[in-house]
Amino acid sequence: MGMSDPDGLYHRAHLEMPPFSNILQPSFFVPFFAYFMCFRFASQFVKSFMWQEYTGFKAYRLQNLSICLLHAMVSGIWTTVFLFTHPKEMFGDITHWYKPWAAQLPLISIAYFVHDAVDMLNHEWSRWTLELLVHHIATCSAMLPPILAHKFILANYWALLMEGNSIFLHTRTIMQISGQSVLQPKLFRTVVYCNVISFVLCRFVTQALFVQWAVTHFNRIHIIYASIALGGPVVFCIINAMLFFRVLVSDGFLSQRWRSKAAINRDDEGVVNKFKNGKSE
Repeated sequence: MGMSDPDGLYHRAHLEMPPFSNILQPSFFVPFFAYFMCFRFASQFVKSFMWQEYTGFKAYRLQNLSICLLHAMVSGIWTTVFLFTHPKEMFGDITHWYKPWAAQLPLISIAYFVHDAVDMLNHEWSRWTLELLVHHIATCSAMLPPILAHKFILANYWALLMEGNSIFLHTRTIMQISGQSVLQPKLFRTVVYCNVISFVLCRFVTQALFVQWAVTHFNRIHIIYASIALGGPVVFCIINAMLFFRVLVSDGFLSQRWRSKAAINRDDEGVVNKFKNGKSE
């Protein structure tokens, strides 16, 4: 499924505009569509056989989060293992290292984000939907050019290291919504602490390391890639800072006087969504 470069067509791709026309190549859209359909089928399976004791918005959230957790486990574990097994490439060859099999992970992730956007728009419209759509669009926009250019694949890996934290973040939310946080308080507290620690490591530290690379290579790559390399972390720093603040308030690490400013009531009764308007199945 991966794209190859037998004729050396991409050796100067890091100095040129991203070849967006490659989106039309079967080597891109065939695996993308296959991965997208895998997430659609997985979502349908979850909706048919899991969380059946829940109804309405709560059922949707648990089903949606199950697919989020699936993607987080795939991408988070994949990139973390790669970081430890290929440190030389991750720190020293971000621009040029490329393998067709390695390009599949960002393709899988783009397919997931498209699926998740479709799923959200079918079931919910709220400020959280808008925030997540901005996140998904920004992520896909940043991850697509490296796939098409056969360059900077490992920049995508640095970004997807954030999904290592998402494993704990989604598990935490699933436990809260399903009531397991009350039934298994010790396990939940462990997940909460793992979430905070991994949040700092996977979302802040890794991005800081990548920004260091981006700054030193800014003048050696095309302006489009340079803008993504520096602009992407800025966008995600803002998103992650907002999310981290909400997590800290929600989990009791900050004073409850911040609760009204943290906007953490997505799963409370005040949420405006399609379920409340009777528009969902």
